[in-house]
Amino acid sequence: GNYQVRPGIVARVFSFKGRLYISLPGQGEAEFLPLSRTEFFTRADPSVRVRFDLGESGRAETVEIRLGKRELTAHRLQD
Repeated sequence: GNYQVRPGIVARVFSFKGRLYISLPGQGEAEFLPLSRTEFFTRADPSVRVRFDLGESGRAETVEIRLGKRELTAHRLQD
């Protein structure tokens, strides 16, 4: 899905060949590796962490992205 970090900046989370990836504008793409059902890291930079907050339906509604000391919260855009 697509997650709005701030107006005009959208992170894209997608699956490719059964693997989960994120694309962040200005940061590029990276594969997620699981820490738990909702928390992931990237092998390229283990300090990057991503945690999904699931709604009642079990679908990710927000994603919290930690890039070193920066923390971003992005809200899922309507499909």
